[in-house]
Amino acid sequence: MRFFPAIAGSVSVIIIAQMVKELKGGIWAIIIVASAFVLSPAFLRSNTLFQPVSNNQFFWLLSAYLILKLLKTWNTKIWTGIFIVFGIAFLNKYSITFFILSFFFAILITEHRILFRSKYLFIGCISGIIIIMPNLIWQYNHNWPVIIHMSELQKTQFVNVSLSGFIIDIFQSREEVQSFCLYLFVYSTYNYFVQR
Repeated sequence: MRFFPAIAGSVSVIIIAQMVKELKGGIWAIIIVASAFVLSPAFLRSNTLFQPVSNNQFFWLLSAYLILKLLKTWNTKIWTGIFIVFGIAFLNKYSITFFILSFFFAILITEHRILFRSKYLFIGCISGIIIIMPNLIWQYNHNWPVIIHMSELQKTQFVNVSLSGFIIDIFQSREEVQSFCLYLFVYSTYNYFVQR
């Protein structure tokens, strides 16, 4: 069962390389960014376990790539692909909703809001709704178990976690600190070479 998350992780590296190419990064930028992903303990761990997290990371990354293509090319046909990925990602994990909402808000406050005038936005939206509709119907027919689950988590687990405690835990965890330091190293190295 580790085959599927490993494939998702491998394809993620390819998508990352394509994003760097799209942003006019050279071979060294691709090597640095792909290495940061491959060597990140968080991604190494999640891409070895058969769980929704690996697919969630993959779909967020694929969505980001398609959004980048949309914004760089102004090719509104990409809307359809974005919504299909959003729909499939929603079936995997509902957290893609946060990504969708923040993406739409970001587009709305920039000059890219012109992209909303496309018929492909409507076609893509309908495609995404068709994909998620069986899940929404099931949720409705079963009295929205996701909401019940979240309220139970709030009552039994989230009450034991404070924001300050969460932030302290992040920096006490060795893997997250290493990932953050690697990110800073990659970012600093990339900016150093780009600004030369």
